[in-house]
Amino acid sequence: MTWLVLLLIFVAAWGWARFFASHSHTKQPLLMALCLALALSTGMLSLVMLWLGMLQISITATNSAVIYLLIMLPGWWLARQYLVDGIEWERPSAEAWIAAVCLVLVVAAVVFNAVQWPSYRQDALGIYVPLAREIADTKALVPINDNRETYELYPQLITLNYAYVYLVSGWHNPYPAHLIGAALSLAVLPAVALLARQLSGNVAAWAAVFLVMLTPDFGNWASAAYVDLPMAFFYLLGAVFAWSTLQSDSTVDALLAGLMFGLAAWTKNAALLAVGLMFIFVVYGLTRNKMTLKQAMLVCSSLVIVVAPWYLRNLIGVSMLTPDTVWTEDARQTLTEMFILVTLPQNYGLSGLVMTGGVFWGFWHIHRQKVRFLFWWSAPFFVMWFWLASYDPRFVLLFLPFLAVLAGMMVADIWERLGQRRRTPILAISLLLVVILSGFAAWNSVDYKRALLQDPLMTHEEKQQLVQTP
Repeated sequence: MTWLVLLLIFVAAWGWARFFASHSHTKQPLLMALCLALALSTGMLSLVMLWLGMLQISITATNSAVIYLLIMLPGWWLARQYLVDGIEWERPSAEAWIAAVCLVLVVAAVVFNAVQWPSYRQDALGIYVPLAREIADTKALVPINDNRETYELYPQLITLNYAYVYLVSGWHNPYPAHLIGAALSLAVLPAVALLARQLSGNVAAWAAVFLVMLTPDFGNWASAAYVDLPMAFFYLLGAVFAWSTLQSDSTVDALLAGLMFGLAAWTKNAALLAVGLMFIFVVYGLTRNKMTLKQAMLVCSSLVIVVAPWYLRNLIGVSMLTPDTVWTEDARQTLTEMFILVTLPQNYGLSGLVMTGGVFWGFWHIHRQKVRFLFWWSAPFFVMWFWLASYDPRFVLLFLPFLAVLAGMMVADIWERLGQRRRTPILAISLLLVVILSGFAAWNSVDYKRALLQDPLMTHEEKQQLVQTP
């Protein structure tokens, strides 16, 4: 029953997703619609629950779903002529089939790991799961006061989605909840493809996708029920629409840019930096006549509507926007951290080396507007991480996809310079490497493999005992 309800929540967002994708200046409307359906479903459901809690109305599975479905209903009417129109299918090449199989293999491994195990990662057990349980049990938002001003101040898109699963299930069911987190994490892959294709083309898109997917830390954290990769997903979509806003007079792209940046900040408070970058970006667009006043107002208003309620609640409750949970005293500013994509191969692998090359390539081609665009959304995050939070490589995932796009553009640039005779052997070697690394990535994305092979039919209680054993 829970799985069917989650499917209904996702499908309900398809109307608005198709409508927006069909009116957007971005490319690949089908892929964009799928990303938007996931973003709008998880984002809007959590915002509905937030407003119910703020209005002191009981947060139940029924009233949350009813209000959510009423919001989604007009999208189906507006998109009635776009639901299937404009979807073009291209006959894939043999190379594309091989790449697609590798992609499916890793995605399947991440999804399998997500729905196979109860929560066992530190932050999931210490933050997101207990807060979601409290919301589901009390049917109200977690209160904030002077005695509770730490993790309760974290934005709660993920937490409220988990709470909704618990409400529908009637118990603290971790498996469908983990699927939501994994889906938002894996959605980084189509989002990075959208950004790379928009800035460069298909070669850059494929390269960027595999650079992210084959990064060891991606598979390590995609099923961990954490918020880093989900924030990166919304952040990437925000950048996609921000670029489209500069390239056209589309009001839809402006609206969606603000909405996606807002949802990023509603997922993780580190994205408040992205909010600041977006406001500066709007000023740039206005002063350079690349953005109309109407577009600027849509970006800012949609962003504020999403972000303001939660952070104003924090300010009013305890006079804080975010909790002081960054251990800045543990941050180190050494060459190891400066070149972390190379110095920690266990975290970033071969992808880290290529992305580092992409950064240097980007500095060499800084005169290109598209390169400066990618640096705008990634360099400030690197600086913030380097000076304040370099004790944890996980936070690099917040901006890593932008570096992958940069490296993808470098690969595309090199590819264009190669003659046909050189392309064939290089493509064959690259595909072989992708196949091998995809096998390793899929294997490493599944935890507790030995226990699973010994007893593949473990009960929930047995799994819980296993993951809780030190």
